[in-house]
Amino acid sequence: MHALSDALRMELAPFAIEVMEVQPGAIASSFGANASQQAEQLIDEASPWWPIRDGIRARANASQDHPTPAEHFARQVLAAVQSKQRPGLLRIGNGSRALPLMAALIPKRLLQAVLKKRFGLNRSL
Repeated sequence: MHALSDALRMELAPFAIEVMEVQPGAIASSFGANASQQAEQLIDEASPWWPIRDGIRARANASQDHPTPAEHFARQVLAAVQSKQRPGLLRIGNGSRALPLMAALIPKRLLQAVLKKRFGLNRSL
């Protein structure tokens, strides 16, 4: 998404069209509950995903760890859009800065190994 946003920003600039990339963190919503419910309906004992269903559920619900209220998120996006100097990148919500910072500081393979372990995806099926 970052590369696409950057390319669009450059390509649309001659037309006076600005592109703002929004990277939300945890925003209060029913995403986790809905994703978990859908996973429960789709993943049965015959599914190759069955052994990692708990990790899938944990990942879906991770987006709701100390979430920012949706109204607060919307107000901040609107303020950025209406600003005279709009940011090219807007990070809002709990965790919206932590993962990009970790990605910048920690080798990719190590970060992926940590996340795989956190969500139970570090084993072969």
